[in-house]
Amino acid sequence: MINNIHVDIEAFFQIVFLIVVYYQVSNIRPRFFSIAILFLVTVLGNVIFKDAFFIFVLLAFYWIGLKNDPIKKRSLAFFYAVYSLSFFSFIGNIFTSINHHFFQGNLLSTLLASFLPILLNYVILKIFHPNFQFLKDNYTFGLNHLLIFINSSLFSLCSLQFIGYFYEAHYSSLGFLGYFLTFGFIVLQISLLMYLSLKIQLIQHTQIESLREEQLKQLSQYTNQIEGLYNDIRGIRHDYINVIKTLQNSIEERNLKGIEETFNFVIKNFGASLQGEKFAITYLDKVKISAVKSLLASKLIQAQTAGIQINVEIDQPVTTCYINLLDYIRILSVFLDNAIDASKQAANPILSIALIVDKPNHEEILVVKNNCKETTIDKRKIFELGYSSKGKGRGIGLATVKGLLIKHPNINLETEFKNHFFTQTLVLQEEP
Repeated sequence: MINNIHVDIEAFFQIVFLIVVYYQVSNIRPRFFSIAILFLVTVLGNVIFKDAFFIFVLLAFYWIGLKNDPIKKRSLAFFYAVYSLSFFSFIGNIFTSINHHFFQGNLLSTLLASFLPILLNYVILKIFHPNFQFLKDNYTFGLNHLLIFINSSLFSLCSLQFIGYFYEAHYSSLGFLGYFLTFGFIVLQISLLMYLSLKIQLIQHTQIESLREEQLKQLSQYTNQIEGLYNDIRGIRHDYINVIKTLQNSIEERNLKGIEETFNFVIKNFGASLQGEKFAITYLDKVKISAVKSLLASKLIQAQTAGIQINVEIDQPVTTCYINLLDYIRILSVFLDNAIDASKQAANPILSIALIVDKPNHEEILVVKNNCKETTIDKRKIFELGYSSKGKGRGIGLATVKGLLIKHPNINLETEFKNHFFTQTLVLQEEP
């Protein structure tokens, strides 16, 4: 009876400690209902399926990961589950064996042995410092294939470990071979973690270099556009001087008809020539964040080249974006790319951009509005990963935006579709 109680207590704390390891990796805190389901699955799986119960524990953690992720990053949810279970199993097996050998498996030492994987996992994560947040934020940018490889490897190791448990339970002890295999599994798992960490660092470095090159390219485009506008203004100045000379001659000759003709057919057009769409880019002078200015300039030039009518409104100097700059750039890029792609399909393409600074309320409002050919848009589905009206393999951008909105609680997005016009209004507030 006492032994059964000890086993129940040991099993209870093992699940609790496994949840802690899962939290260390995923930063997900399962709610009471999820924990209850996990306990139920573990107990039933152990009773019904015996040595194969680990698969059901794995699926339970996988379900928790999906449940806490609105974008349903399946490979990432499986990584959290399989890493936690395999690490806890490998390390726990080593310490449990030591405990039974030296301490005869008493309850206190058993609980301590079950707790040690938490401490060791914490140390390993501190040493290798894998950026799991970057993994989560950039899941849609090619990291899925990397995770599939890692997951397959970890699941294979975990399966071999539990096959070893089955063999020892039904046939004979593996002895030192079992210890050797478990130690080898631990080394392989740590190696996979190192590989993942290095791969993440490489991708981060590549992204930074790519962003730097893109920003230089955008600044070059912006500079060329400004030079073109300067040449246009020089031409207008030259024409203006000639017009003034013509007016001077007409005034000296008292030629009222000549003055009227010069005003109606020449001077009136000067205002229009200075208010053309190509001068909309001059509003970007109020954007004091160079990366944002470069991106806006590049996208405006791209829209102009595609024959899209553009409107720009920036009422006050923009000096901050209230969130991580890289995340802001990613959101803005998605909005502008989608707006340009959609408006190009319309009969009379229009793109409007507004940046409104509300200093008293410490807010910044970004509005991107475009027309499109669609008559209806499902505002719920457009944020789902993989959903797109442009065909298979698309639909990543707004899903990424949805993830960034969850990451930053100080920003709010309103999406509106009315009369063939699609409007994204992003409100960013200063964090308290």
